Amino acid sequence: MSKFSVNIFYIISCILTLVLAAYSWSVFLPSFEGSSAYPTLRTIMGIIVVVLLGAAGIQIYLAIRKEEEPS
Repeated sequence: MSKFSVNIFYIISCILTLVLAAYSWSVFLPSFEGSSAYPTLRTIMGIIVVVLLGAAGIQIYLAIRKEEEPS
C-alpha cells in the first residue's frame, strides 16, 4: 500500500516561485511602462511567468505524490 505524505520543502518552493512570478509581473514590469523597451520586456516577462507557473505546477505534483513502499 502506498503512503501519502506532503513534502513541505516543495510547498515552500512553490509558494516562493509564485511570489516571484507575481512580483515580476506586478512590480518589476510596471516600472518600465512608458519606455520604448516595454513591449519587448512584457513579452519576455510573459514567457518567464509561464515557465515559473509550469515549475510551480511540477513542484505541487512532487509535493503531493504518493511514495511507493519498497517490496
